[in-house]
Amino acid sequence: MITQVNPNGLRSSELPDAANREVNEKIKFIADSCYHRLDYYECSKVEYRTLLEYQYHGIYKGYVEYYDHKNGDWKNNSFVKVKARITINLNPANKMTGSGSYKYSNLDDFGKYEIHVDDEDNNRIIVNYKNTLPSGLAQGYEIWERM
Repeated sequence: MITQVNPNGLRSSELPDAANREVNEKIKFIADSCYHRLDYYECSKVEYRTLLEYQYHGIYKGYVEYYDHKNGDWKNNSFVKVKARITINLNPANKMTGSGSYKYSNLDDFGKYEIHVDDEDNNRIIVNYKNTLPSGLAQGYEIWERM
């Protein structure tokens, strides 16, 4: 599941055009939340790969796949995937939280991650992301699950 923060961080009940936006933008506002789910990613139907390889001392490197919104048309289900290189550093004290960064391949698009491993299900990682460049506007959370 991939989400983003609602415009101006408002709750869905505070957005007057929420129902129209859900249809037109293929998103789903999460009730009583400042997030909306990006349904055009359709994680249950499309396989996205995240590869993390352990380096040393709690450092992981790898990549994650996303849609390249500059090359494709999500409204017409014409998607092009792009990889982003990622690095994650686990907190050595608990190995359940950490931070990291991402950079899209062939794009000047960078951002930061904060992660939390679900302590009841180690195969589930909650990832908060915040874009740094080029716009600094993309912000939200994802849930990664080991398959």
